[in-house]
Amino acid sequence: MKRSMAAIAAALWLVLVGTGCTTLLLTGEESVESPAAPSSATARPTEEPAAASSEAPAAPTASPTAEPTSTAAPAVETLVGVYRREQVEYQGETLTYTVPEILLDTPGAVEINAEIQAQWDPAVDYALETAEAYYPFYGHIGYDAWITDGLLTVTMDMRHDEAGNGVSAYTLDLANGEALDTAAVVARAGMAEDAFFEAVRACMEAEFYATQTESFELADKTRPLDETLSEENVRQSGAYLDRDGQLQAVCTIYTVFAVNTRYTAVLEIDPTAAP
Repeated sequence: MKRSMAAIAAALWLVLVGTGCTTLLLTGEESVESPAAPSSATARPTEEPAAASSEAPAAPTASPTAEPTSTAAPAVETLVGVYRREQVEYQGETLTYTVPEILLDTPGAVEINAEIQAQWDPAVDYALETAEAYYPFYGHIGYDAWITDGLLTVTMDMRHDEAGNGVSAYTLDLANGEALDTAAVVARAGMAEDAFFEAVRACMEAEFYATQTESFELADKTRPLDETLSEENVRQSGAYLDRDGQLQAVCTIYTVFAVNTRYTAVLEIDPTAAP
């Protein structure tokens, strides 16, 4: 009888193996695993089957050594501060003159700061002198700053009593600490330098006619138009990227007016629409 039972058990084991089923034969504390059927999901060899539970599985726990990586740009306030600020009271109004400085110790920052101070310190000094003597010649001197595409841009602007204005732009590459000239800014915008100046010239001509047509009969328009569109004047135009990454040109427009002979215009240049 025992031999018959053993024979039957052996026969059943062979059937299970032949059909590809996986079973675990336990004999006391030891176990023998039969061959497993092919499966698309392979379990890790050290994993044991989880006990059935009605509770939802716990959310995976983040590794305690993993730290989030911050890609946020630095705040402009930490990069640009005030180098000089003066105020003047005139006819019940407070006029403010502010000159900034870049708070970085890189060659480009040092270069830009020196350029800003050389250009705008005399303007503030003159504003204070005229205010003390008779009236403020400048009604405003100030700055703005922002970061676009890894470039720190600082713009200076001023207004004076003859309705004129002036704008200057300075660009620092935060990645390498270098100051960028017009050609480098234009290249960052994806435009060739010659194409940029050609587009600037066309925009300056349109600006000249748009702002001075009504005054042509009051003065000779030939000279200021020639001065505006001269090669030297066009190629002195500056460039910067605004907050939206749009390429802007800072241009000098000569005028037909007797008092205010020129002003600064900021003209948007489309790199894809270059002549």
